[in-house]
Amino acid sequence: MLSIPSLSLTAPVEQGLQDAVLNIAIGHDPATSWPGPSSAALFAAHDVSFFSHLNQLSPGDIITYTVPCATYTFKVEGAQITSPGAPISVPNQGALVLDTCYPPNALWYTPDRYIVTASYVATQPQSSQNTNSLQNPPVTATNYTFAAPGAIPTQELQLANNSQEMGQLSFSGTPSAAFQQSNNPLQVEGTGLEGWFAILHTIEENQPSWWKSFAPNLPFPQAFAGQTLKSTSPLEISEDITGSAPNSITLTGSENSHTFTVTGTFSGTEMSITGFSAN
Repeated sequence: MLSIPSLSLTAPVEQGLQDAVLNIAIGHDPATSWPGPSSAALFAAHDVSFFSHLNQLSPGDIITYTVPCATYTFKVEGAQITSPGAPISVPNQGALVLDTCYPPNALWYTPDRYIVTASYVATQPQSSQNTNSLQNPPVTATNYTFAAPGAIPTQELQLANNSQEMGQLSFSGTPSAAFQQSNNPLQVEGTGLEGWFAILHTIEENQPSWWKSFAPNLPFPQAFAGQTLKSTSPLEISEDITGSAPNSITLTGSENSHTFTVTGTFSGTEMSITGFSAN
């Protein structure tokens, strides 16, 4: 477990940097050693996930890494914005490097990285370790759902299979720091994108019956029916959150130079489309 008290962050750490790891945890770069008094370790996480507040750290802030036998304490030395592959200066003794994309609210693959370096301070054995850093457990990962039209395969509603320019993620409401620094914002975003792409595919295929299945209280946008829609501005996403519970998600972007705004409302873990406008 990694804990940063000044950010109210407590998160799991797993080996590897592949998507399967970064979607559920902070990843440890297997090309580096694990944290310790004489080793340099690198941890990485998504910007709009566990490391979304990394740029709020200041020199002197404490970071702890806890394993079954001990807790290792590190002190933040500094931060820098750099590019992938650029050399990073680390303390001569034990060091911990935290790595994420920059800017921290970007929903696209960015060319820059935000790097925090911290130096080793002390080790507390398990028998005497201070467990205060683990008093705020991570937010439990949640699977949110959207009832898409059965005629549209699920994979067609995923970002990886659609051409869509992405913008930034913002929050409204009262989201907790624990929620913002978890993978749940990405889960909510992914569900919202399913609704967004369901709308685009339904319009392109001119299928009012599909529309009625997921937006029964909204009129089908007949003015755009049958058009091949192309992204002409970044898709901006705002999540309205109370604590760790999503209330709604709003997606705004341009297709064929017309601004589309889509609102999805959550009832528990299920999202339904409750708003659509185009101009």
